Amino acid sequence: TYGHPIGDKLLKAAAERIRSSVRDADLIFRLGGDEFAVMQFGVESRDAAAIVANRLCSNLCKPYQLDSYHIISGASVGSALWGDTDQDRISILKCADAALYKAKALGRGTFEIYGVEMDDAIASRRRLEIELRSAIDHQELELYYQPKYSLGLEPVLMGFEALVRWKHPQRGMIPPLEFIGVAEETGLIVPIGAWVLERACRDVQSMTDNLTVAVNVSAVQFSGAGVVDAVLAALSASGLEPHRLEIEITETMLIRQNDRVALQLEDLRQRGIRVALDDFGTGYSSLGYLHSYPVDTLKIDRSFVSRIGAEKDSGKDSGPIIRAIVAMATELGLTTVAEGVETAEQLRALTDFQCTCVQGYYFSPPQPAAIAFSKANLGSQAREAA
Repeated sequence: TYGHPIGDKLLKAAAERIRSSVRDADLIFRLGGDEFAVMQFGVESRDAAAIVANRLCSNLCKPYQLDSYHIISGASVGSALWGDTDQDRISILKCADAALYKAKALGRGTFEIYGVEMDDAIASRRRLEIELRSAIDHQELELYYQPKYSLGLEPVLMGFEALVRWKHPQRGMIPPLEFIGVAEETGLIVPIGAWVLERACRDVQSMTDNLTVAVNVSAVQFSGAGVVDAVLAALSASGLEPHRLEIEITETMLIRQNDRVALQLEDLRQRGIRVALDDFGTGYSSLGYLHSYPVDTLKIDRSFVSRIGAEKDSGKDSGPIIRAIVAMATELGLTTVAEGVETAEQLRALTDFQCTCVQGYYFSPPQPAAIAFSKANLGSQAREAA
């Protein structure tokens, strides 16, 4: 994203931090790409290995200042002790890689020490990867839709959020939390994401009403100019007007891949596509990012909505926080969407807070397109909106 010279400088800076994190006698190898290995002698306990791994994670996750770029690059560490392996160089590397695989699954900035129990988990995850590749080829993925309503005197349908589901031929519905992480690690999220974009655009374009659709986009899809190309291809293939498409990103994505994401978001918005910041309030919540990034909508996380009116005397009531978020968004010219609305009390409160839109099980769970669109009673809703 920043060019090969900056990439080379980042690798050198990371190598220097690794060297400063271990002993002079320890050996450091670059395995390829952005992977390094450290060989230590005389470390005989898991606790000692954990101290080193934690130090490496901490140092490698600190921001880098390279030329004029401020870069945040996370790191994961997998460690293995000689005595826990078959005691040969291939075995210890394989075990450390298994621990690294688990650490990556838990998120950047984490480490894991190898244990034999990891073998089954790694094998299971690799089977899932193979089955997911097959699922793409055999069209086992489906889109479910959850309606979104604008608030006023009465809630009025304004669009849907598209959510991918995997209907496994033997295991039934597999939750997104179980396979999205694998898709991101393996790069399969790129073809899956492109399919989701095009299918969602086609489904919504088939409606006569001027409704919108929101699609979640992964950080992996922002590699190169991938997400821009995928969005433009979906709009071209479906004929959907750009203003009817909204892509959803997360706060964490903005922090970790700032310049890369910002340029592509700006490109999309200049073409009329809207951008929403998902799960607002659960990540870094930096107000500076709201000013520097082209965002149209803040999605208030369900964890806040669920605590509306809860134990006001104890300070657990999230009402004041939501009211402040809505006021801030209004001042910045942003719209707000409250997720996870489940009760009439929550809906009344959000209406009083002047939240722009809502979605949640109070109206409908995510459902297949045919059911979601028919239950929405599009014709009557369009007349109400008019």
